Formats: sequence, structure tokens, C-alpha cells
Amino acid sequence: MNNAKIIKLALLLLSVFLLQGCLLKKSDKQPVKLDAVVSKVKIESVVSHQEAGWLRVSGNIKNTSEYPVTSVEVKLILTGDAEVFDARHLILSQGKRLEPGQTVTFDSTFDYGTKEIPKVTVDAAVVTLQVLE
Repeated sequence: MNNAKIIKLALLLLSVFLLQGCLLKKSDKQPVKLDAVVSKVKIESVVSHQEAGWLRVSGNIKNTSEYPVTSVEVKLILTGDAEVFDARHLILSQGKRLEPGQTVTFDSTFDYGTKEIPKVTVDAAVVTLQVLE
């Protein structure tokens, strides 16, 4: 009789532990889609100053996604005389956390030495970034 009680108690405890595992809520959290976040990080840029051998590009990056981001990589395309004069990849916001709704500004100077620079305009696009969940 004692063995039967021990077996019943063991089965009862086993079923309680198994039911607890079954009743746990499963997380339905989906991984962040990088493309969705990249499309919500906006960049605006202009050539803020231009001299004979150098120019400065200034701009803003605004995070309109719901996730904080860092290490925003952008591509700047400098166009002059109806053709691409220069194209650069820059990593912006490096070491800083750009929270949702925040804006960060940047200035980048490009020195071309004695090379003659036409009147330049700039187009910018976010290439990739790092999302912090």
C-alpha cells in the first residue's frame, strides 16, 4: 500500500510540473526586420559650404522607427555638371544611441586638394544600420 501511495504522489507531482511547463506563455515576439527600420530612418543633407578644393556636407538623421539604432551607414552621392563627382560611404552616429524620435546632426568635410570642384549637390541614403532591441 505504501508503494502505491508513493507512486500516486510521484505521478501527481510529475503531472503538476508538466502542466506548469505547458501553461507557460510562449513569446510571440518577432525579430526586427532591418529593412523596415532602415526605411524609417530619414536622412537629409546639403552641401553647406564649398571652396576651390574642398566642401562640407551637413545633414540630419532622424529615427522615426520604434527601435533605438546606432552605427548608421549612409551613402553620399555628390553630383556636379550632371554627373557623379564623388560617392562616399560614411558611418554616422557611431558610439551614440539614436532613440526613437531623436535627430542627430553631422558635418563631413571632403578635401580634394588642387582638383577643381564643380558646383555640387548631394543625395544621401541610409545603406544599413544596427538596431538595438
